[in-house]
Amino acid sequence: MTVDPPPDFAVVPSPNSAAIASGNATYAVNLLPSYAFNSPVTFTATVVPSGPTASFNPTTLTGSGQTTLTISGAAAGNYSITVTGTCTTGPCVSSLAHSSTVTLAVGSSPNFSLGLTSLRDFVLQGNSSTPAINVAVQNGFNSAVNFSPVDGLPSGAIGAVSPSSVTGAGSATLAISVGAGTAVGTYPVTITGTSGSLTHTAVYTLVVTSQDFTMTASPVNGNQVFIIQDNATPYTAYDISINRLNGLSSPITFSTSGQPSCVAPSTGTNFTTGQPQIGVFTGACTDPAVVGHYPITITGAAASGPIHTYGGLDMFLVDYRLSASPSTLMINKGGNANSTVTVTRNPTNGLGGSIHFNPPTVSPTTSNVTATYTTANPANVNITVNISVSSHAASGTYVVTVTGTPNGTVSPARPTTITVTVP
Repeated sequence: MTVDPPPDFAVVPSPNSAAIASGNATYAVNLLPSYAFNSPVTFTATVVPSGPTASFNPTTLTGSGQTTLTISGAAAGNYSITVTGTCTTGPCVSSLAHSSTVTLAVGSSPNFSLGLTSLRDFVLQGNSSTPAINVAVQNGFNSAVNFSPVDGLPSGAIGAVSPSSVTGAGSATLAISVGAGTAVGTYPVTITGTSGSLTHTAVYTLVVTSQDFTMTASPVNGNQVFIIQDNATPYTAYDISINRLNGLSSPITFSTSGQPSCVAPSTGTNFTTGQPQIGVFTGACTDPAVVGHYPITITGAAASGPIHTYGGLDMFLVDYRLSASPSTLMINKGGNANSTVTVTRNPTNGLGGSIHFNPPTVSPTTSNVTATYTTANPANVNITVNISVSSHAASGTYVVTVTGTPNGTVSPARPTTITVTVP
C-alpha cells in the first residue's frame, strides 16, 4: 500500500538571480502545492547586507499562485535575499515554512542570470525530466558560463547539465533520471553557473512520485478557439485525455490559465473516470483592447499530489461590427434609395467565415416602407439595402435595422440602423 506524504508546498522564485543597473528589481515567487495542499501561506524576505526594502504583492497566497517580490532602494553591490513562505493553519499543525534564496547584483558591470523553463516537475519513480536552463545576459556580458555538478538530488537519482558551458546568452538542458527505488518526496535541486568571480544559481523543484498521470487536451471544435466579444454563452470546450499510471485513482481537478480576465473557464473537478471536459465562457469582453491571441494552458492536479500542465492551445478573442453608409436618407414618396452595410472585423483576419444578414426590419412597421437586400443570399462581407417608399406612405421618420450574425449563429447579433426621413 502506498501512503502519500502529508500536504506540503514549495516556494520557488524566478529568476534566482538578477542584475540591474539601478532602480527596483522584481521576482515572481511561485507557491507550488503538492499532495492536496490548500492552506494560506504568508511571505517574508530578508536582504543581506541590509539596506534595501522588500515587499510582496500580495503578501499571502492560499493553496497555489504567484506573488511579486519587489526589492527597492538598493545601492550598488551584491545582495542575497532569502524568501520564506510560512503556513500556520489547515494541515500545518505547527508552523510549516520553506525558503529559497535569490541574488541581486546592482551596478553597470557585465553580468548574467539563470532561469528555468519549468520550475517544478512531478516525476514518477523510474522516469526522467529534462527542463531547459536559460542564460540571460546584462550590460554586454559575453563570457563563458560554466555549470557545476547538480546539487540536491535524492539517492537513486542522477542529473547533469548539457552542454556544461554556455557563452553569452544561450540555453542548456538539465537531464534528471529518477531511479525506481528513489524515495517519494520533494527535492530542491540547485543548478550553479560560474563565470570568473560571478556565480548565480537556479533552483528546480523535483517531486518524486509513486503514482502519476499524463494528459493531453484539444479544443472540441479544432486546434484554435475563436470567441466573439459580448458572447455570454459557452463557445467551446476542451476534451482532456488522461492516462493514469501505477494505479493512480485519486480525483483530478482541471483549470485553465492564459485567457483574458473577461473570459472565465469552468473548472472541472473530481474526475475519476471517463473523459472530462473543461468549458470556456465569455462575457463582459467589451474593451477592444482585449481582442487578440491568447495561448491557453490547462492544468490537471491530482488530489494525491501530481500536477501537470498541457499547453499549445490557442484562443482568439475576435470581434466584428456593422456600419451603414449613408446612415441617414431622405426619400420622397414613390422613390427609393440604397445604403451599403459594411462588416468590420477585429482583427482583420480574426473572424473567419461569412456574416449572415437577417431580413431588415422597418420601425414603425408599415407596408408602405420596405427594405430588401439586393442579393438573394445575403452572406457577403458587404451588403446593399434598397429602401423603397410608396406614394401612400405617411410622412415621418422610419428606422431600418440590419442585423448580422457570424456563420449564421444566433449569438451575438450585431445591428446597425439607417434613419429614413419621408417628407
